[in-house]
Amino acid sequence: MRAQLQLRSSRPDVETRALLGKRGRPEDAPVRLAGDASAFKPDGMRLLTLVRGAFDRRLLDDAWPFMWGLRKYESTNRGAYGGDDALDDGRPKIRHGKRYTAIKKDGTVSKTNHANPVRSVVAGAFDRSPRIPFCRQTAYSTDEPEKWAAALPFIQAVGKLFKDVVPDRAANQLEQASKTHPAYVIPGTSFTTITVNNTVAGTYHTDKGDYPKGFGVMAVMRRGHYQGAELVFPKYGVGADLQHGDCIFFDPHEVHGNLAFHDGIGVEAEDWARISMVMYFRTRMIECLEPSAEIERAKTVRGSIE
Repeated sequence: MRAQLQLRSSRPDVETRALLGKRGRPEDAPVRLAGDASAFKPDGMRLLTLVRGAFDRRLLDDAWPFMWGLRKYESTNRGAYGGDDALDDGRPKIRHGKRYTAIKKDGTVSKTNHANPVRSVVAGAFDRSPRIPFCRQTAYSTDEPEKWAAALPFIQAVGKLFKDVVPDRAANQLEQASKTHPAYVIPGTSFTTITVNNTVAGTYHTDKGDYPKGFGVMAVMRRGHYQGAELVFPKYGVGADLQHGDCIFFDPHEVHGNLAFHDGIGVEAEDWARISMVMYFRTRMIECLEPSAEIERAKTVRGSIE
């Protein structure tokens, strides 16, 4: 039986927004969910549903090589998500608070403004952007097709659980997916995209680019022994420490983030790790043409795809 928690009060919006980009603190979540539970906002809308031990261990084991392999990649476009304690790649740069501009090999300063690098990458499909003006599958999900194929049953199991736990939001998202070219939809799901975070404690943020009538879906795999990284929703004072194989469904447009990691036993990434996988439908994927037409469109718009 899943516990039902009706939240009675919340932090004022102005105070909550002021937390964006800041690290979560234990006092931000006096209520911690211990088992299967749903929490509802004061207006009765669902904030989150936590499902403990949601997946068969074999599915998790098969998905681990793909998800764990992505730890070697970093992203510098996650905004303030990584905070000040994000990974530093050691390359020369000029800092601007939590962002920086890189110094290129010829000594000139890049015009591109980056965030601190974090081990957070996007697998699956991505829509057009000014820099890459065509819809495509990311290299992270095409370079190692065997590992991606082994992870697919786990991703599909997450999609099925989504339909079982939050059927109204899942139905909204599935409707969008059914109108989208299948080249950009993960087979057997309503997801186009997965953000994979390898041992990243994200600062307070809200998600962007996802279909607003869908819902946030995050599964966690972990190994070794550490403390911290609890997921916290500071406006409502509630949080959860997700264990191996847990899945949480949540409103991604509410401010959320992680507490810091601490007390890891051994060397991080060798002895302990936490992989969070956020699965969603990118709103603009419905606009995408079939892949070859996307390339031709990009050539017309920009003259080439180089």
